[in-house]
Amino acid sequence: MRVSGDAKFTCSKCQKKYRHYQSLYNHQSFECGKEPTFACNYCPFKTRWKHGLKSHVINRHSNINYDQEQTPSTHFLDQLTMKAHETLFLDTK
Repeated sequence: MRVSGDAKFTCSKCQKKYRHYQSLYNHQSFECGKEPTFACNYCPFKTRWKHGLKSHVINRHSNINYDQEQTPSTHFLDQLTMKAHETLFLDTK
């Protein structure tokens, strides 16, 4: 995270600095001191954000051609990676 010298809002728990109050508020409400909710099935990676886990799986654990609307199973490294893709991207919630 890049913060210039004009950051005027500081988290009292971890001392992270923010330019805007809303950013500090979001940090304190959803990040600071909170345990990650989403965990990777393939490595120790954990995150608080579902989109962060999606990005991680795409970048680290799969060989997926996302230009196609329906990705054939041949684009996945293994069956487990394909199942993770289905769970993350075909989730109807």
